Amino acid sequence: MASKSTKAVTAARKAKDMMTSCRLCAHGCGVDREKNEKGKCLSGAEMEVASCLLHFGEEPFISAAKGSGAIFFSHCNLHCAYCQNYQISHMGIGSELCPAELSREMLALQAKGAHNINLVTPTHYIPGILESLATAFESGLNIPIVYNTNGYDSPQTIDLLDGVVDIYLPDFKYGVDSVASKYSQCDKYVENTTKSIGAMFAQTGGLTVDASGVAKRGTIVRHLVLPGHHKNTATVLKILANISREITLSLMSQYQPAFRSGLFPEISETLSKEEYSLAIGLARQAGFRNILVQPLASAGNYVPDFGNKQPFV
Repeated sequence: MASKSTKAVTAARKAKDMMTSCRLCAHGCGVDREKNEKGKCLSGAEMEVASCLLHFGEEPFISAAKGSGAIFFSHCNLHCAYCQNYQISHMGIGSELCPAELSREMLALQAKGAHNINLVTPTHYIPGILESLATAFESGLNIPIVYNTNGYDSPQTIDLLDGVVDIYLPDFKYGVDSVASKYSQCDKYVENTTKSIGAMFAQTGGLTVDASGVAKRGTIVRHLVLPGHHKNTATVLKILANISREITLSLMSQYQPAFRSGLFPEISETLSKEEYSLAIGLARQAGFRNILVQPLASAGNYVPDFGNKQPFV
């Protein structure tokens, strides 16, 4: 069986070919990123990173006791009006890192005790990330790799990650394309995200943890409950249940009216207790075996400030 390093090298080469007429994500812009042409994600040829740190605000089996080795990439292929990370996703805060530099950051996070390497919004930089991982694996990186994505990936990109990524942590934001288009400026969201998450689950199956409850492998899907959109949540849950009820569902209550959400009165308020309780009930009715819930009172704790060296409180 090929090693993780060998798989990453092969995948990096294929991903780089996909970058010349870019089809790394579901937009399929077709721009030549190798020549620094920019499509929907506004990213060029080089990786840009906003922060590398031990992160304690992820799901309990991702952050656990020692923290997740989170690498926050700049820019994003979605343009969500309510994005809490808008400083890096929309405004592009961050610095260029070459694969060798990123590899060293990964190894440094492992040396600090990170339970995993958590690639946050990685899709548009997959060629460089895979090259970084190949080098890091050769140099002793041996903790799980988490692919923390907004879900608007191409199945071809997910196929490249088979045998390299251990844990998939995608969002499934929308069950209705018109809602996706309105708030995140994308087409065919439901079809593309359903295919990508299906491919993720096919690779890893349900969540497995070690004796300490730390995630080792599996697919965990996040759904951020939006105020006034219980029908959207209901549809997302039905689609996910059709993929598999063995998917671990992270049902997020942390919605905050950030960035440009004020342009849309229906999402310009925080989530109510009644709306979140309804969402929990819908998840239980859908038959998911593992559901994570959040206390509403903690919502403000998840809003970062990437102008600070430590973005999270």
